[in-house]
Amino acid sequence: MQFILGKRFFKKLFFGCFYLAIFSLIIFFIFQKITERRTPPPQPPQEPSILEAKFVPSQENKGDVVFKVKNPNEEMGLISFIYQISLTNEIGEIIEEKKGYDFLLPRQTKYIFSFDWPVSQEEVKHIKIKITSFNWKKFKEKYHQWLTVRDIRDHLGFSLDEPYYWLEGVLTNHSALDLEKVEIKAIIRDEKNQIITLSQTNQEIVKSLEERHFKIVWPKATPRMKGKDINSFRIEVYPEANFMKYF
Repeated sequence: MQFILGKRFFKKLFFGCFYLAIFSLIIFFIFQKITERRTPPPQPPQEPSILEAKFVPSQENKGDVVFKVKNPNEEMGLISFIYQISLTNEIGEIIEEKKGYDFLLPRQTKYIFSFDWPVSQEEVKHIKIKITSFNWKKFKEKYHQWLTVRDIRDHLGFSLDEPYYWLEGVLTNHSALDLEKVEIKAIIRDEKNQIITLSQTNQEIVKSLEERHFKIVWPKATPRMKGKDINSFRIEVYPEANFMKYF
């Protein structure tokens, strides 16, 4: 009699566990479906936008191009991308064209320089910028305080009666990384906030927590610099390094 009762008990226990498992699976699948409906699919990164582009005369019948680009994404950066710059005349014909590559950190807005265009300002009526070949990477680190510049000073001198201009300052690497290369870009504006010249220097092997003096020289004053008081110049200096490739 006890054997029969025990057998019935285990039989009920078995079927109870079986039905409980089935019920749990049903609840699990229902919850999973609800979660899938509530969780939106991952969205592709937003493409960078071009905020401005300028042609800046550097010497006679020669100039440089600078454009400003913004990455609106919070966590997605571009390890690399390709840009194409096209200069066109008044009827839309391309007179000069160049390609290059660069990077963009998350939330970063930066200036990109392209030097030595063999055209005059009178020839250039429009600038077209096209960005392609995006190589995205997720990057959550804060980058904006890792590189700073201070003690910026500018000077005007003369060599063989030709004026030349230079500026100097101190670069600091606040990160824990030894950086292969740091680009330091300088934009000079006049009292009307117009870009009158630009230049760039690179610093190699900048160690963690290192402070380094740098200098950017314009061997000849550019057309827009001549006749102006350097005290009216507005100096913008931007240090940058591609931190994404170190993580």
